[in-house]
Amino acid sequence: MQRSNLKLVGTKRNGSGSSEWLDAWVWAERVSVVGLFTLAVGYTLFVVQDLFVPVVTAWVMGAILRPIVESAERHGVPSVVAVIATATVALLILLAIIGLLSTPLA
Repeated sequence: MQRSNLKLVGTKRNGSGSSEWLDAWVWAERVSVVGLFTLAVGYTLFVVQDLFVPVVTAWVMGAILRPIVESAERHGVPSVVAVIATATVALLILLAIIGLLSTPLA
């Protein structure tokens, strides 16, 4: 049964029948459902963070590198070669950045 189909049975103190009370309950129900959903998603992400972080990182890297691969394919480079070359260059750049940040300058 949906709440929007329910009618308010009681009356207000001034005697006029109104659905303001029902509207307040519908609003409270929606806020509660959104709040519980947010808590459930947050807890789920906390529990699966060991899996979630690498998956999101791979998705972001794929989204960043995809235009480079597509550009290489338009220039006639085979798809497998374009993917391997792009991934290798990206990995080398990442390792160079990590190496520069991890060594002391002096």
